[in-house]
Amino acid sequence: MDTRTQTPLAKWMSENGYTDESLATEIGRDRTRVLRWRKKEGLPDMEALARLEKVSGGTITAQSFAAE
Repeated sequence: MDTRTQTPLAKWMSENGYTDESLATEIGRDRTRVLRWRKKEGLPDMEALARLEKVSGGTITAQSFAAE
């Protein structure tokens, strides 16, 4: 995928070697949820968002999922 059109989550995952499965395992969610978030087909709940922010070192925040 062209990095200019990737969502912030997809870009971060690609740059840091995460798959949907590996990120899902790390934050305690299933891979289909991560896939939906990565494609902006859904939003993480507050607990998942906090875990994403922690795992990403603050790169992925609520703002990452804001409508463009």
